[in-house]
Amino acid sequence: SGINAEYGAWEKSGIMKPGVPLFTIPQVYPGAQETVRIEAQKMGVPLFVVPSLEEYPNPPSHISSDTWSDNVSLALQLCRNWENQSTKSHPVANPFHLPHNYHYGVSGCQWPGRNHIVERGSF
Repeated sequence: SGINAEYGAWEKSGIMKPGVPLFTIPQVYPGAQETVRIEAQKMGVPLFVVPSLEEYPNPPSHISSDTWSDNVSLALQLCRNWENQSTKSHPVANPFHLPHNYHYGVSGCQWPGRNHIVERGSF
């Protein structure tokens, strides 16, 4: 429900650090998005909601799930921010032309679900 989502958003805000950008996907429940925005503002955290994968000029074509799509866009934005920390040469959380190495990285990823069980032999 929205109330649980708002509480979850509030709990997750505990990882925020003043001055360190926070990237998030669009939240399903508006109350959750607002909770993140308020907590970021309180802590002086730049907040960026990542664009949908379809907004990129050359999105990876093999991503089929909306959840994966959101997570891929989040990963792309985090990589770009990390690469550009010192130069600030690109605006953050805007769609951008994906370099070959980004396509290569995404194409090699496996996206099992959150409840994916990894089978291992006995210890």
